[in-house]
Amino acid sequence: MKGIDVPIEAQRAVFEDKLFTGSSSYAAYHRAFVNEKDGLVIPELQTEDSTEYQEVLLNDKIDGHSFFVVRPNIVVADGLLSAKVDIYFALNLDKLYSSVSERAVEYAHRDILNLLKRSRFEVFEIVTGLDAFAGFGNVDLKDNMEPFYLVKFGADIVYQTSEC
Repeated sequence: MKGIDVPIEAQRAVFEDKLFTGSSSYAAYHRAFVNEKDGLVIPELQTEDSTEYQEVLLNDKIDGHSFFVVRPNIVVADGLLSAKVDIYFALNLDKLYSSVSERAVEYAHRDILNLLKRSRFEVFEIVTGLDAFAGFGNVDLKDNMEPFYLVKFGADIVYQTSEC
């Protein structure tokens, strides 16, 4: 593993170990690639054999999941690279925050931001609701209605291609 995949994998592992630890069905996925499939734009994970892709969109059979998408323009300066990375979350707030009586949007923001503050990712925006997944196919209003919540954290990261 090299380049931007190193800090992405490190953050994915932190999410897996420390985020939503009371849930047995939160999945922290790695870097997804945005592909067109059947006329729709779909984020997909490269499978272990590296020749196939698997969709990483919404799945109401699990309590939540997250994945990373690297925006296409990467800046090169002084031997370093900087990129904007979107970190997507699709959450069932009732399952992940069962002890909270209100819609737990702000609890999720707090927990995710607390982990990102200790990382190399510098969050510059939070996009909520359907706007978070705008551009992806097969996402509609019911995917962001109680108990479901969609959110995207836009972040900057600086890295080296030689990281391994």
